[in-house]
Amino acid sequence: MSEEPFIKEKFDWIDNLKVRFSIGQLGSQNGLGYGISYLNMVNLSQKPIFLGGNTLYRYLSMGNIPNTNLKWQVTNNYNLGLDVMLWKGLLGLELDMFYSITRNKIESQTGVYPPSLGGYYSSLVNTGKHENKGFEIVLTHKNSWNDLTYDIRGNVSWARNKILSINENTNVPDYQRMVGKSMGLYLGFMSDGLFQSEEEIANSAVFGPTLPGDIKLVDINGDGKITLEQDRVPIGRSNIPELMYGLNLGASYKGFDLSIFLTFSYGNEVLNATKLVTSKVGSLNYNALDVMNSSNRWMTINTEGEKVTDPGELAVLNAGKTVAVYHDAQQGDNYIHSWAVEDASYLKLSNVTLGYTFPKNLIARVGLKNLRLYATGNNLLTWTKYSGFDPEVSTMKSGLTPGVDFGAYPLSRSFIFGLNVAF
Repeated sequence: MSEEPFIKEKFDWIDNLKVRFSIGQLGSQNGLGYGISYLNMVNLSQKPIFLGGNTLYRYLSMGNIPNTNLKWQVTNNYNLGLDVMLWKGLLGLELDMFYSITRNKIESQTGVYPPSLGGYYSSLVNTGKHENKGFEIVLTHKNSWNDLTYDIRGNVSWARNKILSINENTNVPDYQRMVGKSMGLYLGFMSDGLFQSEEEIANSAVFGPTLPGDIKLVDINGDGKITLEQDRVPIGRSNIPELMYGLNLGASYKGFDLSIFLTFSYGNEVLNATKLVTSKVGSLNYNALDVMNSSNRWMTINTEGEKVTDPGELAVLNAGKTVAVYHDAQQGDNYIHSWAVEDASYLKLSNVTLGYTFPKNLIARVGLKNLRLYATGNNLLTWTKYSGFDPEVSTMKSGLTPGVDFGAYPLSRSFIFGLNVAF
């Protein structure tokens, strides 16, 4: 648009103005099982168990019920963009808005039907449907003043997804249904602190044998007991960030140059399976995380090493404690609960580089065309509330579960010193 006469002649301070729009469709056969889902399959028993006359025969059984109507899943993408550059590059703007909808998502319906059907139904169906929408804004600024040149580039992106249709068991309670919710939610129990006394346990719903200091789970349906089928709910927020931000700062003065890169993520949560599993101070030969130390853990032993049984003394000893007593740590990792799902928002100083380029008239005396010294630091600082090593983590090797921390090796901090030489 900036080349049009009605803009070029009247708005000479507009260097570039462009509007972009695109529509696309993408098909995927992921999940089709290499065509097996289309075929009638039978299995031949390994051992002969059917007697025909005086001879034992192996038998044939139905192995796969085909779905001849199975299709590729299809995603429609819609994008609208705007590019603006003003005042000879002094200010730039890039705006992108997107919307995508995926239909005919291939899903398994194993477990949806009762065992009485014997598995005689197609295992894969095209029932899934979800949408993604969001935007990204990039702002740039470049300027120079005498020997100082600097540039700033910042980008903000926001995205949100929603499940529109999914193959769910009709007997699932409404509060467990995923339709209308975000993808990447964890299904588990909600925890509500710790049991403080036998009296509290006697008047509460419990999950198996329970003692003071154990994690208190919420009875979602109010039936007076804690069950896997009725009391698990989607916990917290999705494991996919809603808001991401990046900031690049660059400057040069005479021979010196400096670049700084910061990243920010907000709106997602991480399942800290490391904390859930390796907090087993009640088991032999297990290492324990520092979160299980005596300042956080519910205890029955006082600072003098004496066992405390009086409820009043126990209340004082364990005031503000948030980590379950040691015996619960032997079994508390058998199920997901909200104590292990943490806010994974962070701000990182991801990269800093400082360099110096020697004057050409100086290095020309020794036959060099260019000589630059530089030092770079990567992953320097992280500001986060996450209790694990690094909130930017994924150990389940799946794009659907990017926020699971199960013994993940943290991103390393590195320092690089270099020399660029040109002859």
